[in-house]
Amino acid sequence: CMTFHTNAHALAAEFLTEQGRITYVTPTSYLELIVAFKLALAEQREKITAGKDRYQNGLKQLAGAEENVATMQVELTDLQPVLAEAQVATDALMEEIEAKLPGVREQEEVVGAEAAVAQKEADAVQIEVDAVQADLDEALPALESAV
Repeated sequence: CMTFHTNAHALAAEFLTEQGRITYVTPTSYLELIVAFKLALAEQREKITAGKDRYQNGLKQLAGAEENVATMQVELTDLQPVLAEAQVATDALMEEIEAKLPGVREQEEVVGAEAAVAQKEADAVQIEVDAVQADLDEALPALESAV
């Protein structure tokens, strides 16, 4: 291998003197090293480009979120007077309900008492209906035999 390399150098020198052109003799392992370096460099460039793209997309999303938050804050600020009016109206309605609540409770008691009386009457009527139905059940066979 060394002989081949030294012969190649000698031929390169001879070619230079005859043709006036320079030729270089480079070992294959060095050329393979250069190819491997180029491949590794390309891989690293791809990784860096992918990371850069990821960061840029993240920044775009953050900017979009910032715009959305600003819009929502403006809307919230605009809605503050409406919210205050609604709170006042709700407070007034609660006061009105609280004022009417004792009367409603009194009426609940009256209605409850009337419902109890009505239930007692309904129970009495049901007893009466059952007694009449029993009498009717006794009388029907006698009526049918008489007809």
